[in-house]
Amino acid sequence: MQFCQLKEMRILKANNNEITKIEYLDNLLQLKELNVNHNKIRQFEPNSFSTMNSIKCLKINDNGLRNFANVQRLYKMQHLFANSNRINDFPDLEKLIELPNLKELELTGNPVCRKAGYRAVLLKKLTSLLYLDGKVK
Repeated sequence: MQFCQLKEMRILKANNNEITKIEYLDNLLQLKELNVNHNKIRQFEPNSFSTMNSIKCLKINDNGLRNFANVQRLYKMQHLFANSNRINDFPDLEKLIELPNLKELELTGNPVCRKAGYRAVLLKKLTSLLYLDGKVK
């Protein structure tokens, strides 16, 4: 589906589908919130967010996502919900350091959450965070 005629769209809810890639959103320059919960997105492609610098909230719960490579273009993002994915280790989270406005991060249900020092490590690396997994910093 192409969204070329929907240039003023601010919220896109595409949850509970069989989506495997984030694509065809280049013309949605006003998009603030993208909800792709409960799909099959395993990774972000290099062109997934090529011109989507306006997104402030990304909901990508329950997708099987393995890391946050190629998310750095979303530098205005403030809220990221990525619960119940396949984020296994701290290196899988490295690209989040490049999101200077990230205030809220939820990763509950990912294997990385069971790592020793998980909360302390993330709060130290992601200094802009105010909430981690629903709890105040």
